[in-house]
Amino acid sequence: MSASAVPLSVRTVDIAKGLTIGEGVDIYWVQDSRNGEEAVDPILILGGVTLLTLENTDNSFSGEAALTIAVEATQVLRVLSATTQGRLVVIRAHV
Repeated sequence: MSASAVPLSVRTVDIAKGLTIGEGVDIYWVQDSRNGEEAVDPILILGGVTLLTLENTDNSFSGEAALTIAVEATQVLRVLSATTQGRLVVIRAHV
């Protein structure tokens, strides 16, 4: 399988603490409900993907962190589409 390095910007509070480069992570899409809208359950976007880089989690004034994950080429559009609304949550795949 061909893999792509996909850069993402994620809120620092939505990234599990203590992640290390090379570790497997799961990426969930979460839609915040607004103005009385019905809540939508989180959706697993990608499971067990490799974390390639993680920057600015402790010293970010913007509250955002930059990370890069290794994604099968066939899944790149799936993860990028999830960034258009809602937010992404990055969790440790195996605790």
